[in-house]
Order: sequence, then C-alpha cells, then structure tokens
Amino acid sequence: MKIKHFLLFLYLTGITSFVPKKQMPNIIFILADDLGYGDLACFGSKIIKTPNLDKMASEGIKLTQFYSGSTVCAPSRCALMTGLHTGKSYIRGNGEVSLRKQDLIIPQHLKTLGYQTGLFGKWGLGDINSEGSPEKKGWDYFSGYLHHVEGHFQYPAVGWKYTPGMKQPERANIGRFEGYACDYFTNEALTFIRNREKSMPFFIMLSLTIPHAELQVPKESLKPYIDENGKSIFE
Repeated sequence: MKIKHFLLFLYLTGITSFVPKKQMPNIIFILADDLGYGDLACFGSKIIKTPNLDKMASEGIKLTQFYSGSTVCAPSRCALMTGLHTGKSYIRGNGEVSLRKQDLIIPQHLKTLGYQTGLFGKWGLGDINSEGSPEKKGWDYFSGYLHHVEGHFQYPAVGWKYTPGMKQPERANIGRFEGYACDYFTNEALTFIRNREKSMPFFIMLSLTIPHAELQVPKESLKPYIDENGKSIFE
C-alpha cells in the first residue's frame, strides 16, 4: 500500500502551537482493524451496510489518498503513530518488537501541548515491561489489548488497564470484559470523556478490533445479512 501517514494530525498538531490552550481542538481518532475503504457504502460498497459511517462521511470530508503504512498491523500502527514510512520506522513487521524510547509518537507530542490522552482498544506496539508499553508512550489512560494475538478475540476473557498513578498496565477484571469487545472499548472512551479534566483538551484513539479476525459480531449486527431460514443472504 502507498503511504500518506497522518496528514490530518500533522495539521492539527501544527495549528495547536499557535492556538490558545482553551481553544485547542479535541481530537478523536477511530481506527478500524483491517477495514478496506471499499467496504464502506460511502466509498461504493453495495454489500455491507454502514449507515453511521456514511453519515459521518456526508457531514465531513472523505480522504481518498489516506493509506495505511503497511499490509499488516504493527508496521501500519508504527507508521501512523510516528509519521515515518516503513523505510524509516523501526517496526517493519508483526512480531515481538516494540517501539523504542527514542520513537516519539502522536500522544507524546500532544502532551507537550497540554493534551490529556486516552487509548482504548488494540495497541500492538509494545507489551508490558517494554519501552513501547502505553504508559511510556504518552498515554494517560489505556483500556484494551496490549498484544496482537489478544486482539483476535471479540469476546475476550482478558484485557489490560492503565490509569494515572499505576506503575504499569494491569490485567483488567475479567467480569468487566464479558460481552462484545468493541462495545467495551467504546464505553471506556465515553467514560474518559465524561470524567476527563475539563480544563484540558483531549486526544482519544479508539482502536477497534473489527473487522479483523475472529470475524465474530453480536447477533443483532448479523440480522440484516441473514434470511428467514437463518442463512446468509449472499449464498
């Protein structure tokens, strides 16, 4: 895939250098894992129904040359977070490789401008006890998955949580992770917004795990694609 990085973020972080703190924009970045732009109705799909995303597209702008940094998770996320293409970035493939101390990423830059930061969902750029662990890379709050393999499960039994005052992410209460993972991550992001320090602008990365495998969604979400006999309408 071609590289265009995060031009929107470069623009936003550029203007915040000249904007009074109270006027700095809040930033919410929603990332879908393995979603191709052609899967959305607003970009021409005739199969998958995406009414909410279509509405966002109609009320905003569509970026037609905004590509992921690679074909797989870790290097794509590294390119997004660092702004470096894969010829320059440290992480160039999936594996047990984390961001280094010298790899500065978006939340670290925004924190120098007075932002409060929260990551909710899949991380994949550093496990616990590594230099890429979320608390070491500018995230004030984190709820979700540290490792790629954890992100394969849409109804998980384990997750991680980090809040200010903690030394490092800790395993989240399994009971709180009952149910659909993306609903949990979204609720965690909403809780962050409600309880944040109101005097500070915020940056949220809502890093959802769908539609990446395990390709499992709540039954309600499948209904539009199932006929009266319980079979796929595409068969």
